[in-house]
Amino acid sequence: MLSLQIETKISKFGYYKLKFTNKNKVRRNKVMKLKLLLATIVATMLCGCAEYNRLLKSDDAVAKYEAGMDFYKNKKYERAKAMFESAIPALIGTAYEDTTLYTLGKLLYETKDFEMAGETMDQYRNKFPRSSKTPEAEYIYAMSFYKIAPDVERDQSATRRAISAFVEYLNRHPESPFVPEIHTMIEELHNKLYHKKYMNAALYYKLGHFQSAITSLRAIIKESPETPYKEEIMYLICKSWFDYARNSVYARQLDRFLKTIDAYYNFITAFPESKKFGRELEKMKNIAQDFVDKNGVTSQMLETSATKIEDAKAKIEDYKDKLFYVKTKEEKTVLRQGIKESREIIKIERKKMRIEGKVMNENAKVERKKIKEMETEEKAAKKAADIEKSEEKKKKREEQKQTSLQNKEANNQTTTEQ
Repeated sequence: MLSLQIETKISKFGYYKLKFTNKNKVRRNKVMKLKLLLATIVATMLCGCAEYNRLLKSDDAVAKYEAGMDFYKNKKYERAKAMFESAIPALIGTAYEDTTLYTLGKLLYETKDFEMAGETMDQYRNKFPRSSKTPEAEYIYAMSFYKIAPDVERDQSATRRAISAFVEYLNRHPESPFVPEIHTMIEELHNKLYHKKYMNAALYYKLGHFQSAITSLRAIIKESPETPYKEEIMYLICKSWFDYARNSVYARQLDRFLKTIDAYYNFITAFPESKKFGRELEKMKNIAQDFVDKNGVTSQMLETSATKIEDAKAKIEDYKDKLFYVKTKEEKTVLRQGIKESREIIKIERKKMRIEGKVMNENAKVERKKIKEMETEEKAAKKAADIEKSEEKKKKREEQKQTSLQNKEANNQTTTEQ
């Protein structure tokens, strides 16, 4: 605050001399002192930076090593990293190389540069296999790959490298205190690979490549029968056969519906009390069984007629070839009669196939209606379940609001009473 102070001396002009004094002179002095202090700090920092740059550009590798260790202890990781990286080429073959390389790898791991930490620790364990720090270096090497292991949607090469590094560590150090932790991490990484395989196979199904999906899903069960996604895999095999059958040509549907039934019974034997997929697969099995019961005889008749047609065609070709070599008229008439009979067989069998094909078409239309009804029922059940869940959430929110309002009213009453 400014105050007006009148002095008793009279000026040349005969007026009273006015003088303004500031009561915040003390504060101004404090600000000036702070400015001077900051200036000194900046100057010392500039001097320190100059010394750091001078040392970094120098050829004294031992001084760089010592400075890097001091920076590392004081948690100045960027400067320590620069010192170590500059000193390592000159310290190769000396007593300082061991600790320099190890500390650099540890520093990189602590600063979450896991890829470079893994490379540095790999270099260390190969150069110094008998060092006392090698077990910890191998553990950091494996942990670096574990940390950079990506999500399931991406490439899993780092996941595989982490598993191999952990297995190698367990073989070399079976009595390590990290053994139980490593076992859990290996299991986690294996589950990630299993999930990746299942997702790749399921992608074939989503794209409509049902045969490729079936082969890849069967390969997963053969290669890794201990997969935790076995129930989902066997369910998707059955569903792939079912969708493959209903989207196939009529002549191929019987065989694929029969394979759907086989896949269903394989699933039931493995998971007899499945709550996820039991009902859905049972509906698929019933549709496939109805198709087989109705069209089994007709499909067999179609197959027999098709084989008869092929045999008749082969006979015609054989008779035509023999006509060139036969000389007598009697033999030629016999061969020509055989050609006529075989052609009549082809006509008769083709008529049968047309009739049976019409029957199969009608049955297929009925089966398609059933499949559509099943799909509509599933959609309606899903919508009803979603509606129930949303209603339950709304009820919970309303209950929470009511409880919060009641608590507020109770708190207000207590405050008014006090």
